[in-house]
Amino acid sequence: MSQIVGVLRSRLNSTSSSRASFAAQQEEANNNNNHNAAAAHVPQYHLDWQKKTKTFREDPLFFTSGQVTLVVCTVVLSLFYMPIIDTCARMLKCEELRTGADTHVSVLVADRRIDCTTSKYGRYKAGALLTALITGIGLPVACVLLVRFFASRSPLPAFAHDFALKWRQTQRLFYFLTGGYANDTWWWESVVMTRRALIAVLSVMVTNTRARNYSSMWAIGFYLVLHLKFHPFDAAVLTNLETLSLVTIFATFNLAAVFELHNDGSNPQVETFLIVVIITINVVCVCAFLAVFLRTAISWLRELYLKDP
Repeated sequence: MSQIVGVLRSRLNSTSSSRASFAAQQEEANNNNNHNAAAAHVPQYHLDWQKKTKTFREDPLFFTSGQVTLVVCTVVLSLFYMPIIDTCARMLKCEELRTGADTHVSVLVADRRIDCTTSKYGRYKAGALLTALITGIGLPVACVLLVRFFASRSPLPAFAHDFALKWRQTQRLFYFLTGGYANDTWWWESVVMTRRALIAVLSVMVTNTRARNYSSMWAIGFYLVLHLKFHPFDAAVLTNLETLSLVTIFATFNLAAVFELHNDGSNPQVETFLIVVIITINVVCVCAFLAVFLRTAISWLRELYLKDP
């Protein structure tokens, strides 16, 4: 009886092991079929480049010419983002000049030959406002929508449902927008763009020094709170550097507001102290950035030396 039980048990074990082996073979065959099907859609120039550079991948990644062209256009628009915002803001800034005892004329600060009371300037002003709104808000939103669009699509039909692959493709394609940020806060570069645009507009449009300092301080404080809430960077050192820079800007605007209150020559000691403090905190911030840069460069050079002495 015990011999019969032993024979049955051995047959059951051999059957289960054979089933597991067959399942493993089937899974490996399916993976190979998927990889071959994906590789069949990879352009030959990409396969040649992988062979030349010896960068073979299990999940072939490549970009079409249309995607690259769209990315180049986005990069160019991003480079011209702040100049466009600054130019539009300067087109909206007018000042009054005295032309006589009781007469004044409103002229454009950027070009005093332009009278701000004419209908011609009204058309310029409307165009500047429209351009500032479309560029200042539209470009950051368009960048977010563009990344989401490409993350939902794949040029490889065999990996149409592989979100991890599509996201890696999108990150490589839009690395200038998503690089350095965590996966759940990849859109943070658009927030940074709006912050720069807002500070540029406040610096140009707000003519009163005290109002400009306070408005800029509140704007930086708002973005500092957002930064501390989301922690958008994937590396702690980047988060710390961004926090340091925002705190430095916030403190600089605060001290500048205090300096403006005491800038009447009645208390030169306080003015000198404030100037020294403002310079010190900014120098400390710059030194921190330089220290991190040098440490990273030295670490990278050491790794290269150890890899190929």
